[in-house]
Amino acid sequence: FYEPLEFCKDFTWDDHKHIAMNTQHDADEFFNILTDKLEKELKCLNKSKLIRDLLGVTLIHEIESLELDKQYTSTTEEPCLSLSLEIKNKPSLEDALNNLVKDEIMDDTNKYYCSKYDAKIKVSKRCMTVSYTHLR
Repeated sequence: FYEPLEFCKDFTWDDHKHIAMNTQHDADEFFNILTDKLEKELKCLNKSKLIRDLLGVTLIHEIESLELDKQYTSTTEEPCLSLSLEIKNKPSLEDALNNLVKDEIMDDTNKYYCSKYDAKIKVSKRCMTVSYTHLR
């Protein structure tokens, strides 16, 4: 059992204000500020990447043209410590995660602007997760 009162009295936001314990705060914002502060403290021990190594996930965003005459592929990596999942009407966490990584076809009024061709093209957009062995 841990009583968080002392932690709440000591913890400060980025603007150096203490937590107002009678106010609801955004959990994601709190998590990001907390991990940033921990990384800064761990930097002096040459362990600044410890939090990301323990909790981090890398998202791979891939966009691929579906038009035969306009070949295009884009891949970007996004390291992150938390995932934003659509949970409404999802019966399980697994369903929410599957929704995160499902392919999306961008066509008709939702085509992707491709700077290579200076045109909007039909693409398949997907997100994949890697580097999450700590979640097993």
